[in-house]
Amino acid sequence: MTVKVIHAGGGDVDAYCSMAELKFYGTAVPDPVAKDDLTAAIEKVDAELAAGDLKAGDYTEASWTALENALASARAILSDEDATQDEVDQALRALESARDALEKTPVVPVENPTKKQLKALVKQAKETDTRGKTAESVKALTDAITYAEDVLGDENASDTQIQAAYSQLKLAIESLKDADSGNQGGSGNQGSGNGSNGGNQAGKPAGDKAQGSKKNGSAIPNTGDQTAATVATVGGLGAIIAAIGAFFHRRSKAK
Repeated sequence: MTVKVIHAGGGDVDAYCSMAELKFYGTAVPDPVAKDDLTAAIEKVDAELAAGDLKAGDYTEASWTALENALASARAILSDEDATQDEVDQALRALESARDALEKTPVVPVENPTKKQLKALVKQAKETDTRGKTAESVKALTDAITYAEDVLGDENASDTQIQAAYSQLKLAIESLKDADSGNQGGSGNQGSGNGSNGGNQAGKPAGDKAQGSKKNGSAIPNTGDQTAATVATVGGLGAIIAAIGAFFHRRSKAK
């Protein structure tokens, strides 16, 4: 604090002074960061995990991973003494959103599945509607069906192999992704291809389908797109060559 005295006078009884400036110096103390709501949200999720109300196997891998990441971030913010109120609020919203967005898996989780259960899952996978899904996710499903059928056909398949085939197929079903709006035409062909090959899906190993999809256009035909691209490219080159020829023709006549 700084005090600037202009004038002072008087005796012991009536002493006085005049001040022109009175300045106070210091650092403003910010409001404490409120973390009670974030603490409560973390404790709620922890309690659900401990009680078994939240299990990874009950939800899709993508939504479960999002919850795990949000929970880890929330813990880090909670333990950060320098975290701002905005960071705390964002962590709280992210955790609550991830918890609310948990998506139930379309596949019943099974520990130590039998061949009968694997066979049932293969049937479910073949009946899954893949129309409008990305080619990559459909191929992953086809490959998973192939592996599962190979395991089913192996009389000496181990429990580990059966578990691996079940887990891979479960993940492939859960990971089917919607195609972008710009690829709707391709996804439509994809859907009609799957429909026309229903018999193959029911009777043939998925491995044959995976190979056939490239050679015969049965599951994921891309030849139409490639042909269109080739025609467009050739047409574009022709237009360029024609323009260059016209330019030199006009130049020669001018001379």
